[in-house]
Amino acid sequence: MWLWGSGWTAIIALVGAGLNTLSFSPPDFLLARTCFILAAVVLMGITTVWLWKIWPPNNKVQIAGAIVSYLLAIVWLNGSMIYVSHRQAEAQTPPGGVRGNCNVFGNNNINCSTFNLAPLPRAIPLAEAAGLSTAFARVSTIGTIKVQTDLMSCPDCDGFAKQIEGILRSAPHFTIIPVRNGITMLPFKGVMLAVKNKDALPESAKAIIEIFHSVGSNLQAFSDEQIENGVDAILVIAQPLT
Repeated sequence: MWLWGSGWTAIIALVGAGLNTLSFSPPDFLLARTCFILAAVVLMGITTVWLWKIWPPNNKVQIAGAIVSYLLAIVWLNGSMIYVSHRQAEAQTPPGGVRGNCNVFGNNNINCSTFNLAPLPRAIPLAEAAGLSTAFARVSTIGTIKVQTDLMSCPDCDGFAKQIEGILRSAPHFTIIPVRNGITMLPFKGVMLAVKNKDALPESAKAIIEIFHSVGSNLQAFSDEQIENGVDAILVIAQPLT
């Protein structure tokens, strides 16, 4: 029983620490997410050990208990990630002297470190989206582009990704592959373009960067040697900038 008690003590401490980081100035959203993820992992771990080591052998009871505890952990994890994302959206502030905030598409995001669009839910304004689609329709380069984002930790990412996928599909020779993950711990926020070697960009990646730069965004490329052969680039949509 000591393991059960210690486990719940750790869960309460992690949840408390996660909530406490949200009261920092500025809040540490990454640390809060880490604490909540660890709390869910500890819950699944202690439940598994308790069911298999403490109870007499009974496969049906153990399997049913494990399923229930894992579902509760998943529900908790999803809810906590959504909560942190909403708190993060509320904390968004504009760069100095710029109207709006760092997530607005256009010239007012030139002070942001990565390409990122519109406050939650992020979306490219219709007029600028139409201009981007027209520009991509003139691209003759052949390329395979993945658009990757998370579903659990970013409430607006999927809708935002679908809009960008639609714009990229305007390029007649682009193959667009949607990629959706649960939770990915990324080292950046906003939107960036992953390529095998940022110093030797594929022509399709060059076209994407040039077209988005033409409307005032600050889309940047970074190197990822693990990109599989046959894929030119991965447009990665992460958490909104704060």
